[in-house]
Amino acid sequence: MATSDLVSVIIDDTNLDVFQYDALDTWDSLATVEAFNETSHTAAHTLVNRGDVLNYVQILFEGSALALVGNTPPPGAANAETFSVIIDSQSQAANSSYGDPDPPSYRQWYQSPIMAYGFHNITLVNLLGPSIDYAVISRPNDVTMLSGQTIIVDNEDPALSYEGQAWGTSSQTYTSTAQDPKIVPYGNSTHATTSVGDHFEFAFPGGSEITIYGVLDFTRPGNLSLGFYLDNADEQRLELVVPPGPFPIAQKANYAFYRAPQTLTRGDHTLMVTVLECSGNQTFTFDYITYVSPPDTASVVQAPTAPSVAHALTGPIAGGVVGGVVFLLLVGLLFDCFRRRKRQTRPKFDYPFNHKVDLANRIPLESILSPKEMIRGELDVETK
Repeated sequence: MATSDLVSVIIDDTNLDVFQYDALDTWDSLATVEAFNETSHTAAHTLVNRGDVLNYVQILFEGSALALVGNTPPPGAANAETFSVIIDSQSQAANSSYGDPDPPSYRQWYQSPIMAYGFHNITLVNLLGPSIDYAVISRPNDVTMLSGQTIIVDNEDPALSYEGQAWGTSSQTYTSTAQDPKIVPYGNSTHATTSVGDHFEFAFPGGSEITIYGVLDFTRPGNLSLGFYLDNADEQRLELVVPPGPFPIAQKANYAFYRAPQTLTRGDHTLMVTVLECSGNQTFTFDYITYVSPPDTASVVQAPTAPSVAHALTGPIAGGVVGGVVFLLLVGLLFDCFRRRKRQTRPKFDYPFNHKVDLANRIPLESILSPKEMIRGELDVETK
């Protein structure tokens, strides 16, 4: 959290310096409208047996803990309820489960133990059908360690202050389409209000690309207008109109209500978000904030007096009053990017799963599985 000794750094699934996906094409890189940055990686639902390892991903990171967010596998798939975890080349693998009482769903499905701060590698094996949207890494709240990193701040973080009588917290889940898994919000909660004048403030160090994320509900026709005030600068307004449906998408999670991509001056800044209009059945549902931590050296430019407003379905829109009928934009979005599959060239790492090296010199895979055998029942495990 932003005000504690630790902060949470968000890493998108497309960062191949952190994520090492199985090089034998058991992962698909997907354009997914409900995901963070609208991308995710999904593992194959079937085992790819190479006689050594099965459907894996390795995450290389600096920090003290790791969490993964994405879709859990559908129920009933053989061997899909559990997977195996190897932390820092340990000789023993540990069994883990997705912790989903009603799969499939979009949620945090893996949490590592807390470790000493430093460089770590965590390898997950026998992944049948889950997706990875992003990772969250715990790091010390030290500007020299966070320079240029993207910080994620939950709606319940004490760095946020709420004013107004109608704010309420909820653990409600959301849905994109009838065919998609239900979506659990980040941190398992949201803040929502329908009252004009309700607002919140967030104080943060100068960096760039501060973004406000929430849920836009297409099942609630009406008007929603929000005002954004960065360091008491002129009001920037986002106006959304949702006419009566039905629509292909019910609720858009990870929706960017606002984005200020400009670099800010060093020092403390404040962003206030105010509800200016909320009519019909609309509601403002706020989930989390991301911002880029300032550099620990080098100069930055003066904060702009008119930061841009982002419309998540069309990209950043600069200045002024932003208005639109959302469903018209949505139709184009669905044709262009809804679940568009694409293959991605991935680097092949020597460590720990290079199939062309002597595996005895790497992680002793005999502790994971026997050649040509299913991983279930073959593990020398410690249950966690």
